[in-house]
Amino acid sequence: MNYLGVDFGTSNCVAAHVDTFGAVELIPLEGDRQILPTVVFAPRKEVVNSPIAPAEFQRRLRQAEIDDQSEIRKELVEFAKEMDGYDRKNKPSPPPPPRKPKREVYKSTTEFETDLASYTSYLSSYPTLRREYESELEIFWPRRKEYERQHRAYLRRPRTTEELEAMVMRAIQREAVDAAEQAYWDQTFFDALRNTIDFEFGTEAINTYTTDPLSGFFLRSPKAFLGTDLKADQIEAFTRVIAAILEHIKRQAETHCRRIFDGIVLGRPVNYQGISIQAGNQQALNIMRDAATRAGFEVVRFFLEPSAASLTLADQSLSANDRALIIDVGGGTTDCVYFEWLDGLTRQLQVLSFAGDRVGGSDFDQSLAWHVFMPLLGKDHLLKDGLPIPHSILHDAISTRDVPAQIRFGHAAYRIERLIDAARDPSPLIRLLSLQQHQLQYKLLMTAERMKILLSDLDSYTALLDYIEADLSVDCDLQHLQQASAQPIRAIERILGQAIERAGIQPTKVFVTGGMSKSLELSASLARFFGPTLPVNPLASLTAVGQGLGIVAGALSSNADDIIATQYEPLGLDV
Repeated sequence: MNYLGVDFGTSNCVAAHVDTFGAVELIPLEGDRQILPTVVFAPRKEVVNSPIAPAEFQRRLRQAEIDDQSEIRKELVEFAKEMDGYDRKNKPSPPPPPRKPKREVYKSTTEFETDLASYTSYLSSYPTLRREYESELEIFWPRRKEYERQHRAYLRRPRTTEELEAMVMRAIQREAVDAAEQAYWDQTFFDALRNTIDFEFGTEAINTYTTDPLSGFFLRSPKAFLGTDLKADQIEAFTRVIAAILEHIKRQAETHCRRIFDGIVLGRPVNYQGISIQAGNQQALNIMRDAATRAGFEVVRFFLEPSAASLTLADQSLSANDRALIIDVGGGTTDCVYFEWLDGLTRQLQVLSFAGDRVGGSDFDQSLAWHVFMPLLGKDHLLKDGLPIPHSILHDAISTRDVPAQIRFGHAAYRIERLIDAARDPSPLIRLLSLQQHQLQYKLLMTAERMKILLSDLDSYTALLDYIEADLSVDCDLQHLQQASAQPIRAIERILGQAIERAGIQPTKVFVTGGMSKSLELSASLARFFGPTLPVNPLASLTAVGQGLGIVAGALSSNADDIIATQYEPLGLDV
């Protein structure tokens, strides 16, 4: 039986297997990319529309082409500002050229002789300063080029004619709805999940949502919902969504590897949070198991995600009796496995403790949105009677991993309109209504995530929110990021403390992985937590768990029962 290792993450999916040469190989899941964003777009059920006039369609298509080009130009201008900010922060400044003082401009001979001596001294040191500057430039330019390459990837590509035609077609169809309009708009998120088989996921889902949010329902991080209080029909809907993604991953892997994968090793966090821990974990595992079975996998095994990351450690990095703490800070959870390395040759180890909780990159995004964006949408504003605008409706707007909150916000238009009438300044709540009516809450969180990433390299950043209101923007700097990161970081530190407390002994090595492992704020926090004598070593931020699951999948495929029992079961196989 061939097993495939799959890290079905909160933010991204990664799949891996062991090839015929015994090496772990990551599977390309989207074109040639090995990382598939864990997002889903479920289109609304189509309705019968009036015939579309060809002339009107062509006119709208031309306008769509103009608008698309304008958006691309705007993004390029914004990117140029980002690069300018990078240069201001990082580019070395040349030493000023020596300027010989002129005798005739001095009234005092003493002052002239003093400045002349300073000039002579500086003139002798200037060649050295110039060489140092040129050396710094040689270091700076490759770094700048790499920074530009990485961040240019965020720029949206121009839409193809086919994409623009599809976008215009959807817009005209929506505008042409008459008798069927009410039924179209009365559809819910779960209606769309139940009624469609044409799910979009990954980058395709992101592009569809950002192009036309109202044509369907966007779901970010389905994994984050699995341990929450779900009804039977909601469990069925999430199972169908996850099965569709796993079926895509299975198809991609089998096409790439030219073999059938009839078994799967799925990563799992220490705890899926939501309802009670035990019930939430069981519900989530049942959904994942059922989805994998529907996707065509005959056997489903689970393996703890931080333990999977630990398998990517090179043997030489640990010695006998080393105690290693592996920290996996992903999009939705933070998990730790703490083990003692008994024998590096036979990979014998003893697990000392596990710890985990529902806090990750999405919490940083949500906190940043709360501190920076929500004051523009009503936070800390007052009603005419002097009472504050209720925070509950604002929290619902950005609680995109909370099913009841999103259902409440989806039906909040009337309540927001009442608040607009009662507010001293209605403009922030008018923006909130725009956010609600156009289903832009996920886009707001994406903007917060992008801001979080960029502030690791820039001193400040201006986020454009013109999709909510024309010319709306907000400035954010490192102080905002620090303020927004404080609460999630405290929660992560509590998890680390639990893992160490349960083991009853301090680690000798610490490793960190997960999408948030690149965060400067988190890195600084971990450095303070463990102190200068215990450095935190990075693992591959997005692929370490997937690679480790691939290792387990290879062992299971080889039917090496003794190795599985001694090496993988203690680390959390099928816990």
